Amino acid sequence: MSIALVTQPTKEPITLAFVKPHLNIVIDDDDLILSSYIGAARDHVEKMLSRSLITQTWDYSIDSFADKIEIPKPPLQSVTSIKYRDENGVTQTLGSSVYDVDTGVEPGVIRLAYDQSWPSIRCVSNAITIRFVAGYGDNPGDIPFSVRQAIALFVGHLYENREATAGITMKEVPMAFESLIGNFHWKYF
Repeated sequence: MSIALVTQPTKEPITLAFVKPHLNIVIDDDDLILSSYIGAARDHVEKMLSRSLITQTWDYSIDSFADKIEIPKPPLQSVTSIKYRDENGVTQTLGSSVYDVDTGVEPGVIRLAYDQSWPSIRCVSNAITIRFVAGYGDNPGDIPFSVRQAIALFVGHLYENREATAGITMKEVPMAFESLIGNFHWKYF
């Protein structure tokens, strides 16, 4: 199995307007570096939690169909398509009437629809590719506040500890960071 990002988020989970008061910054001189730290912090938190925060599109490839297919990178918003290699090696798109998508559970799940059957596939690695949309939405306010606050803490950590320097002791990420995101851990990849 494999997973690949197709469409990156178009926004970040926190804005400069959110993070600057947190860091007691009133000037705009460091906006560019703060923006890059916001992106790095989002990426770090998404990888730690195996989650998608802001809407993004992924391709998830698996070897075979199953009774229940759990979709990584929760929360699942929708399944765009399921493509598979048939027995002749030709790529086909599975009709959406063949399967049901449950976005109300974590992780989201695909199951065979009533009175349907999975098609025969070629026995090769990654014969099935599920394109899906994941994330809490396009609005940063849709992301749990504790996750956004943890990102702000991590941005502050990056801002205060820009690089390792000989003779200076680097600080660890504040313990509050782990406390804020601890309830959101979900490991799949």
